[in-house]
Order: sequence, then structure tokens, then C-alpha cells
Amino acid sequence: MNFSAIYAAAMRLDVKAVEEALAAGADPEERNPKQETLLHAAALKGSARIAGLLLERGAAVDPRDALGATPLMYAALRAHQEVVDTLIGAGASLAPRDAHGADVMSYAAIGGLDRLVARCLAAGQDKNGVDAYGQTALFGAAARGHAKVVDVLLQAGAAPNRALHMAAQQGHIDVVRLLAGKDIDLRDPAGQTPLFLASGEGHLEVVRELLGKGADVHASDLSGWTPLHMAAQAGSVDVVKGLLGAGADRSRTNKEGQTAGDVAKRRGHADAQALL
Repeated sequence: MNFSAIYAAAMRLDVKAVEEALAAGADPEERNPKQETLLHAAALKGSARIAGLLLERGAAVDPRDALGATPLMYAALRAHQEVVDTLIGAGASLAPRDAHGADVMSYAAIGGLDRLVARCLAAGQDKNGVDAYGQTALFGAAARGHAKVVDVLLQAGAAPNRALHMAAQQGHIDVVRLLAGKDIDLRDPAGQTPLFLASGEGHLEVVRELLGKGADVHASDLSGWTPLHMAAQAGSVDVVKGLLGAGADRSRTNKEGQTAGDVAKRRGHADAQALL
């Protein structure tokens, strides 16, 4: 069996075919054009058994692909806990960073593996470390709604920065509840607070949570828009009602002289316009 065939066997989780190929002398460390090894394939597909076979045959535990990612990173990203345990049991390192500066903890945060995140923190990894794009593990977890990971990082003292913005925009209410007491009116580069983003996406439960924690319903961004303008643009009647109930001023205009009602009319949202 050539490399492409054994790689295909690993990708389709054919343990017997992989085992037979290795017994016949296949190299457990051969790579595809992306520099991914069979161990990367096993990690990607979540096969702890194939990973174990490869390691027993002498496969290196921390090979890098073309972008510097290790099998442990692959397994963490896909939340394959059994593979993670197999790799760590074989001595996989928590230290590597990929070509974009992301470390194992960042991958684990995105994958929602709170135990691996806690292990990385215990090993001394920077709770506020950033990748090449300026994103932290907390930001990655918040963006994907992984409340347990967010809680682990907050308990370790991670700085929220704009994680609440991302959770609010995505509608991850459990994460918003964890973050809503921290920098609730923090501005992004456009001057918008988390309430703007939740309002613009129509996330009523998040809007209510933010308002209940004291978010400023009267805030305006660099273009003069308010959360009410955002809700009007989205045509979210329930959010419009919620913001008005919290005291939002329907007469406020943006820098183009438009009220929220004008925005709703322009967008063709008659039901929202009727409230404004």
C-alpha cells in the first residue's frame, strides 16, 4: 500500500487497513503535500486507535504541517478529547505555535476543550497571549459559545477585551452572562458597544441581558448610530420594542440626519417602522 492509500485509509477510519499497511512496512511518518502526517490525519478524524498504532510504530508525536500545526492542535480544534489524551500521554508538547502565532490553548479554546485549556494554563501559558491577528484564547472561545472555556479563562484572570462584543454578536447568551459585568460599554473601533451588535443581529435575549446589566441604551457610535438604529436596520421588532421599553430615544438622528424610523423605512421594515 502506498502513502496515498494508507492516508486514505486513515481518513476513512479504516483501522485494519492502517494496521496492515504498517505491519507491511509503511512509514508512519510519511507526509502528504501539505506536510500532514498520518498522525495529523488520525487527529483530524478523531481516531485515538489509529493515533495509538502510529505512535507504537515510532511516529513522532509533534510533527508540524506546512503551517506549523501539530496533531495535538488538530485534535483540539475538532474537540477530539480521546485523541488529545492519547497524544498528551505520548508526550505531546503544549508549547508549539503555528505560523499564525496560535498556540495549543488557542486551538483548545476554539474547540471547546476546557480541560485542555486548564492544563495549558497550569503549564504556564499566557492567559492573555495573542496570535498574529491579535486574538486571544478567550476571544476564540467567546466567538464559538464555549461557556466552560470562557469561565476557566476568566477564573484564571484573562482580560475580556472585546470578547463580549463577539459573544453578543453571535447570540451566545451563556457566554454573555459570564462576561456582561465586564466592560459592558466597551467600544470597538467603530465606536460600538456589545449592545449595538446584539441589537443589529436581533438577539433579544442578549439585548435584555445587557440592558439588565446596565448597558447604555443611548450610546452612539462614530456614525451617530444608536442600538435602536441597528435594530431598525435589522427589522427586529422585538428588539426595537425592548430598546424602546428601556428608554431608547426614537427621535435621535445619526450623522446623516436619519432617525431609527428612517432607517427602518429605507430598509423596507414596515413593522419596525410602525413602532418608530
